[in-house]
Amino acid sequence: MVAKKELLKNLRSYTPEEIAGAVKDGTVTLYELAKESEGAFTPLLRRQVREILDRPIPEPCNTKQALEKNEDNQISVPSEELELPSTDIIQIDSVESPIDTIEENVPKSDDSTIQLDDVVDNRGMFKRPFNFFSGRIRRMEYWLSLIILYAYSFIIGLIVGASRWPEGVMYLLLIPGCWFIWAQGSKRCHDRGNSGWYQLIPFYGLWMAFADGEPGENEYGTNPKE
Repeated sequence: MVAKKELLKNLRSYTPEEIAGAVKDGTVTLYELAKESEGAFTPLLRRQVREILDRPIPEPCNTKQALEKNEDNQISVPSEELELPSTDIIQIDSVESPIDTIEENVPKSDDSTIQLDDVVDNRGMFKRPFNFFSGRIRRMEYWLSLIILYAYSFIIGLIVGASRWPEGVMYLLLIPGCWFIWAQGSKRCHDRGNSGWYQLIPFYGLWMAFADGEPGENEYGTNPKE
């Protein structure tokens, strides 16, 4: 049996079948895999494990019962024993394998088709500019977002200064820009494999602006570079 600590530490070295076996044995739960595997339990791996866990267990069936239930086989089999005398000649038109008969009797699971709709597709730019909670963006889109924010703030300042409106009006007009940059920053944190709250950490903005994103798919969706 796989040790729980070893499984969570080196999850990427185990196959989905081995992980599903550990869940069935009670060694670890899906919740512990999602929270304590340091991001190794990706949505794709989670769906593969769930598919294995949801597979129905076929009822045991011996060869004798499978052959007796096959009405289409043109074969004579003694009811008491399966051993045939060497002197008999049997005419066989078509014989199905007992394995085929077993597979036909096993009910198909409704989850046989994997639904990929829950995986966020992050290809393209500015697809969800005001969404805090899902999606990933690459460094280029984050830099463009900063430029857009500065340009927007400059234009708002010119308009308010020329019209001599109260200063509070300018702050009110800047709310959409603040929402936009915080949402984009949250998705940039997601690309690093972190929560959007990480952007509140002092100097973490340098990592958001210059560091590479997490390779491959993570819990926030696909890699925007792929």
